[in-house]
Amino acid sequence: MTNVSETEEVSSVSDPRGELLEAASLYLRLPDARRRVRIREDAFLTQRQVAEALGVSAMTLSRWERGVRPRARHAQAYVELLEQLQELATA
Repeated sequence: MTNVSETEEVSSVSDPRGELLEAASLYLRLPDARRRVRIREDAFLTQRQVAEALGVSAMTLSRWERGVRPRARHAQAYVELLEQLQELATA
């Protein structure tokens, strides 16, 4: 029988494969660079507005819109924002 502390210890150990799959899944959801620009422009937003909402500089967002992949710490928020903007545009 496994006690609770052993279970908690096992679950707190990171799973490199799971993290890798999670990162891959996130980046596969990221639209290509031209689509990123189109989604933002279709929502009538400036690079500065989106950058401020994500807590990055307008230059960083410009790089992302030219095809540079965002770092993991910003990728989740960026992907979610793009998906939400896309949903609004099609509603």
